[in-house]
Amino acid sequence: MMKRFRRDETVLQSTKFRQGAKLGALATTFCMLFMLGSPVQANPEESFIDMLNALQKALAGAGFISSGDGTNDDGPGDGDAGGSGPSAKEYWISDVDPIVQNQCKGCHQTGGTAANSGAQLLFTDSAEDNHLAMQSFVSSAGGSADLVLSKITGGAGHGGGRVISSGSIQYQAFEQYFVLLDGGTAVGVDDGGDFWEGLVIESPGTTLRRASLLLAGRVASPAAIARAEKSEKALRGELIKLMRGDGFHEFLISGADDRLLTDGLTYGAGVGIKGESRYPALLDWQQQFPRDYPDGLDTSSGKSFFIRPDAGLDFKWALHREPLELIAHVIETNQSYKKILTADYTMVNPISNIAYRSGVEFEVDYLDASGVYSKQSLNKFKPGRNRGHIPHDEQFHFDYGARILESFSDYQLWPHAGVLSTQAWLARYPSTDTNRNRARARWTYFHFLGVDIEKSAPRTTDPDALADTNNPTMNNTACTVCHERMDPLAGAYQLFGDEGQHKVSWGGNHSLPQGYI
Repeated sequence: MMKRFRRDETVLQSTKFRQGAKLGALATTFCMLFMLGSPVQANPEESFIDMLNALQKALAGAGFISSGDGTNDDGPGDGDAGGSGPSAKEYWISDVDPIVQNQCKGCHQTGGTAANSGAQLLFTDSAEDNHLAMQSFVSSAGGSADLVLSKITGGAGHGGGRVISSGSIQYQAFEQYFVLLDGGTAVGVDDGGDFWEGLVIESPGTTLRRASLLLAGRVASPAAIARAEKSEKALRGELIKLMRGDGFHEFLISGADDRLLTDGLTYGAGVGIKGESRYPALLDWQQQFPRDYPDGLDTSSGKSFFIRPDAGLDFKWALHREPLELIAHVIETNQSYKKILTADYTMVNPISNIAYRSGVEFEVDYLDASGVYSKQSLNKFKPGRNRGHIPHDEQFHFDYGARILESFSDYQLWPHAGVLSTQAWLARYPSTDTNRNRARARWTYFHFLGVDIEKSAPRTTDPDALADTNNPTMNNTACTVCHERMDPLAGAYQLFGDEGQHKVSWGGNHSLPQGYI
């Protein structure tokens, strides 16, 4: 839903108190019930408030929010907090111990790196025992909550370095736990009464105006607002109308680029899309254009004149837009989002269509006989496949001075896997001779699976733990904790070279550097 909810002038937020996975599951369930709208109510706003109150009770039943009488709805806590809301023990079990099991216990357990280095704070598989261990540590002579918070962020000489970023949700969970342990009350816990009292729903007109500016880049018309004000169904219809056209397409393109950052490849910056010599059809096409602009060229019509360097730059621009256009195409044609990573095609414009030998037909005649073309026509993209890439082998002969390809053996079959096989993605997240696509695996996990491998396990700085030289990424547990999930995915990129070319090595059989052969 595009609606915003306000209590007076303050947007409802809870920056400290995070309820965890159960809260998310319950909230999702109730929101889905509301959005699917089983029974139609006479007053949608009352229905929504009823749903929120039902969700409030369900969360209280799950042990997250107090009912206002000093206990949780499912029974009293252990009294650690001394007030309303979850106790320190309950909060540790629900919110903190999962972090400890994933981020801390690997080193802070019997036989672990931290234990062997003399650490006093050790954990087990028992959440209750871990709560008692932490409670005992912070109340001991040498321990404190501030010391724990400092160590988990890499301070106070922590041997494992930074495990959790300061200000992150995980860090805030530890902060909240220590507040409860000290007898405080959970931030964000209801102190009685109707939690949603004073909450008002934005009018459909306001919602539509916000959505129109965001999704379509224009102000909603008075007629559209009037239609949206009639009912929830009418508002939904107006919102769907915004998800069409050039404005929505640009919203998708800019949003995707904000994450993938392929736009920076267009004019270089150290990393760029290379390898024009691997596309014979593009080179042949470029030969029809002059090297320089003709004298007395009239550009008052807003059109441009093609010369060979421009053709090369426009081809690179088309390549950098490929992953963004693919994401937009999947969304605009209402396909499964899985297609973003599994599509057996890419997106081509009139120039990359020639280079790739895709065989896609474009209705727009973007180039006239004199070489004048409309830049706007190059913004049109359609699904196509890359059939125009060639290897560098014994039969490859290229005159780099004249930019003429004299001979080559054959075309390669470029494998397509949605965004992941586009040269823009591969060039934006390059590899190296020793990294061997692990960085690409890291960013694939980060962007598309929501997993940050950098934060998935603590990094030890203990010299003894890092002294192993017998293939540590396979045999040393301090390394395999990340590499066992990262390396298999890196292997999926094995046929793509450091800058994104397919089977880039001499001979066109693999992408290994010469030092590996």
